[in-house]
Amino acid sequence: MNYSKSQKFKEPPKEICTLIVKERLRTKEIFFGKVKIPVLIDSGSTVSLLRENMSRRIMDPTKLSKNKLLLTGIGEAQGTTIGSFEHQFKIDDESYSLTRHVVPADKLKFEAVIGSDLLEQASISFTKEGVKFNKYENHAQLMQISAENLQEELDLRHVENCQIKKELEKLIQDYKPEKTASTDAAMRIILKDEEPVCLPPRRLAFTERQEVNKQIEEWLNEGIIRPSSSEYASPIVMVKKKDRSSKMCIDYRKLNQKLVKDKFPLPLIEYVLDTLQEAKVYSTLDLRKGFFHVDVDKDCRKYTSFIVPDGQFEFNKVPFGLSTNPGVFQRYVSSIFRDLTRKEL
Repeated sequence: MNYSKSQKFKEPPKEICTLIVKERLRTKEIFFGKVKIPVLIDSGSTVSLLRENMSRRIMDPTKLSKNKLLLTGIGEAQGTTIGSFEHQFKIDDESYSLTRHVVPADKLKFEAVIGSDLLEQASISFTKEGVKFNKYENHAQLMQISAENLQEELDLRHVENCQIKKELEKLIQDYKPEKTASTDAAMRIILKDEEPVCLPPRRLAFTERQEVNKQIEEWLNEGIIRPSSSEYASPIVMVKKKDRSSKMCIDYRKLNQKLVKDKFPLPLIEYVLDTLQEAKVYSTLDLRKGFFHVDVDKDCRKYTSFIVPDGQFEFNKVPFGLSTNPGVFQRYVSSIFRDLTRKEL
């Protein structure tokens, strides 16, 4: 084909250039031993993937797990994995471990994809220079060391009386939490009507479903929940915490609309301050998972029922998320400390 001198070479459209740049900024090179593989970083994918022909370069195909996974993509397009395997690899000289799901070569454009399951081990940032990873392990170890050092150092310089200081040191160092008292205060749930609140379970990502099952197992072992066949069923929602881990919460919004709140009165702050006028030593008390210390009345546990993809459960202890919880918890605390709060200081 002949071109005249007046013809000029046409540059590719800006949209194509932008697409190429964005794709480059979302790719990264990882190493399986000495094997280097370019991967796509896709935080929208809940699992990490690997093409079948690439998996044969780094592992024995006979060791591939037979566990298959149904994948759903854009436009409800679906595909099934061949299997999965655990593996270690390196990114920027840092080692990570992931479950990699192997897919047929014709179903995956890239050699490999790293999904959001890596976010449990590192934070990911996209910059003009490319993708950057910041592994959590070093930061967690530093925080653990700092916490241990803080726990060892007991600062009682504000206590002037030497005898009291010695007693406090012994009390804190020898302290062992033991339940020495109980109370009959329990949560009773009263509804405005008896029409059941029953909602279907919400769809969860593969990693979220694993996290939910882990949380359910922990609560069952601790006696916080039990299996349920209640006509009431509220769905769950997964919430991201500051450390990027997920927290399972029960969506009780529909049930809260029918609840009659427990209006147990809060203590008068003026009276509390008056009782502290002559106090010399102050302390604070913080209960871990505070509501879980309070029982739910046996006849009311059916209302707390919640549903997940793998079953239905109800709470033996007061769950988080109910609008009547503050009054119930204040009733419980007042009952526990009744003798102390009535004592003259």
